[in-house]
Amino acid sequence: MSLSVPLLIVGKSAVVGSDDIPQKFPGLIEKHIAAGGVDWPVIPGLSTMIDANPAFAQKAEPAVQEPPAAIPGQPVEPSPPASASLPEPPPAAPAAQPAMAETTVPEAPELAPSRAEVIHPASDTLQAAPSGMIDLTGDEPELGILDRIKRDLYGNGLAIVVLIAMVMTILYSPAVLKKTMIQKHRAIRPHYDWLIPLLALAGLGVAAYLSHVEVNQVEAVCGPVGDCNTVNQSEYAKLFGILPVGVLGLAGFLAIISAWALRRWGPGKLAYRAAVGILGMTAFGTLFSIYLTFLEPFVIGATCLWCLSSAVIMTTLFILALKPGCHAWCELKRL
Repeated sequence: MSLSVPLLIVGKSAVVGSDDIPQKFPGLIEKHIAAGGVDWPVIPGLSTMIDANPAFAQKAEPAVQEPPAAIPGQPVEPSPPASASLPEPPPAAPAAQPAMAETTVPEAPELAPSRAEVIHPASDTLQAAPSGMIDLTGDEPELGILDRIKRDLYGNGLAIVVLIAMVMTILYSPAVLKKTMIQKHRAIRPHYDWLIPLLALAGLGVAAYLSHVEVNQVEAVCGPVGDCNTVNQSEYAKLFGILPVGVLGLAGFLAIISAWALRRWGPGKLAYRAAVGILGMTAFGTLFSIYLTFLEPFVIGATCLWCLSSAVIMTTLFILALKPGCHAWCELKRL
């Protein structure tokens, strides 16, 4: 089941999301009631749905013609039925009749066709009613890249800065690997080894919260910058439309913590393999974070600070795992 953002259209006003609708909808109701009501909004397909729905068809009742007032002492000729549009023509040779008041029956007014009786020139039958979903994108121009960025200028600007930093880290990593391989006979240990489990635990907390938001379909607590709910409710919040990205991050950080424990306390060969595993997982996580961070400002048009935090944590873990992982790879080749 995919999530979506609620949209409410009243006249020419549109309110989006569970924050704007409760705040602005009551005011719109009062405004339009004071103005005497509001017509249906101009939405492609809405008029066809209304015309074809019997619940909206209001057929006009024919007007009943009141008989003319009788003149005392004189008989009155009965009026023709109200359904007749014109009186019957008089006979060709009428017999002599006593004088009577001349009565006329007004012409019955033409009834305006109701919504359900409108016949389009191209067809003598009503078009089939569309489904309950109405395509609102027909007349809406597609936003350009700059327009998407401007939708959340500060949040998207921060995402672009983080994206540039991650790309530079990946581009610089081959030089670090080359330098480490030259020094392959030196025992290389990270200077801040305990930062790896601490950062992984922080990333685990972020991923657990995002998993809770995506799986239980609740709104995220966002900061002053960004729009986490728009990102988490987009089609990109699930991998292949099935696996929530937060759950994937949860599994990744758990695997990194487990591999770090093996590298720290495991036997020689297993410890080397665990170090290489940490490097591989953090490299994949950083590349995947680059992809997700690119989507936020340039495709979705909104930025999630929780997602940026996870991306920064993963990139930092990749930097910390770079030299130990390369050294462990060289040692495995030598054994």
